[in-house]
Amino acid sequence: MTTDQAAARAAMIAIMRRTFRLTDTTAGRLVDIGLAAERTGQRAWPAINAAVNEAADRGEDWAVEALHASTN
Repeated sequence: MTTDQAAARAAMIAIMRRTFRLTDTTAGRLVDIGLAAERTGQRAWPAINAAVNEAADRGEDWAVEALHASTN
């Protein structure tokens, strides 16, 4: 990852944290899912939503946090 990419990732994490009141870890995970999706030609938000829903079904704490934040 280049310095510019790392800075952009950090900025996206900060936005996610503030917008949805997430922990750094959860925001970082969501950003990484979105970036990975875009690298493969997918859109970020649908990929994030799918990953969060699948992880929440498994009871993963970060996904439950993300779902709770998105409904408040």
